[in-house]
Amino acid sequence: MQLEALLAQPGALPAAPAATAQLISGLDDPDIDTGTVAACISTDPVLTAKLLKQANSSFFWRGRTVGSVEDSLRILGLRKVRSLAIAMVMNQSFPSVSPDRLQQFWSYSLNTAELARRLAMEIDLDDGEAYTSGLIHAVGELPMRVGMSDAMDRLDSVCKPLALNRAEAQDAIFGYSYAHVGAELAKRWKFPWRIVNGVANHVRPYENDVYEPLAGVIHLAAWRARGIELNLRAKELITTYPDLVGEALGIDPDGILNYESGSEEFS
Repeated sequence: MQLEALLAQPGALPAAPAATAQLISGLDDPDIDTGTVAACISTDPVLTAKLLKQANSSFFWRGRTVGSVEDSLRILGLRKVRSLAIAMVMNQSFPSVSPDRLQQFWSYSLNTAELARRLAMEIDLDDGEAYTSGLIHAVGELPMRVGMSDAMDRLDSVCKPLALNRAEAQDAIFGYSYAHVGAELAKRWKFPWRIVNGVANHVRPYENDVYEPLAGVIHLAAWRARGIELNLRAKELITTYPDLVGEALGIDPDGILNYESGSEEFS
């Protein structure tokens, strides 16, 4: 299926609900008021319930029941709340994707997001922007899975969903990859242009002499997160390490190679 045909299918790229759209619009404002964010979330009862459930989970529990959005924001933090909202909405937007696939997808995406945040801090990029970019960088897999399920199942038989060469295999077969689809979704949801650009270019961050530091950070983070999901051993990690990207960014490879999964699930 051509990219234009995929994007033209009804529901292929669903619109962001109002509350999530407002959270996304605030990504460009580092000084956004938490009261404004809380009011925005409170307009969406499903998101509010999910947020309170997460804040009251054993991972975050502080010895008392959390009963307000404001308290949840203080406990979870704005980045976690945004990530929770984005992940929840995307899960709901693609109901035909199996829970098992979604669980692996978000485990991988959360690890990519956390490592992207750490790498961004190392080279003085915006760590919140890097985290969000890492979280959504592979979301194009979901509309592809929905809109062309048979073709994606055939691809899975020769190239697993989290294989290191997944994007290259998609390009060879379809003429585009999840990165192109994900960037279009990010654009329609009005993510900041730097995030859209990072998602679009992360597979080949320095092609055609274009230097995209955020795309390079996502590239490295995604490579390591795939290695975690695939249980790659040290030798396999060393031989597949994207050294040209790491050198361009000035990243110490030891920090990436030694990273271990530390992300909690969105329950």
